[in-house]
Amino acid sequence: MPQYEHSLTYGPTSPSERKPFGVCKLPPPPMRTIAPGEKLPLAQHAHTPSSDEESGPEESSDDPRMLLPDVSHASRHPPTLQAPQIHVPTYAAQVVVTGACALVVTHHHLHCFDLSRRGYDSIPIWVADTKEMEVKVTALEFRARSRGRLVWVGTMEGHLLEVGMNSGEVKGSKFGAHAGVVMHIF
Repeated sequence: MPQYEHSLTYGPTSPSERKPFGVCKLPPPPMRTIAPGEKLPLAQHAHTPSSDEESGPEESSDDPRMLLPDVSHASRHPPTLQAPQIHVPTYAAQVVVTGACALVVTHHHLHCFDLSRRGYDSIPIWVADTKEMEVKVTALEFRARSRGRLVWVGTMEGHLLEVGMNSGEVKGSKFGAHAGVVMHIF
């Protein structure tokens, strides 16, 4: 095995020459320097199997680029994530999401957003106002087995409404279903 002559410099040797570094006050890590005119150490290559260890015919190539995966069809653009800019008030809103549709409700207004429309995802596809019906929305939940097409809406007055997610139409209603506020729909 060949031996290489090179010098290692560990920085100041006496404790008085060392400067404290960080909280633990350890000396700096050793630095490796090679004197001018010295030969560089040989690069260490990966293990190559001997003739006894070869299992079959393999293409041996000295080109290290052949060891890398093919990236000729890879996208070199950094990944991007564009989050929709939908305003949802903190304490006075309810949100339900199914697939690419999001329904945001604030007191008397229902806004339905289609999140699959790039650039237009912050513009609602339909808006409904329940102020003319004199109801205030307090709870939302998808109707069972409707695959996100129908939403039940509970109100402050105890009414239940069934709203279609595609158009915003009221498909059904039950006024006075509860004596008090509908807080949750299960």
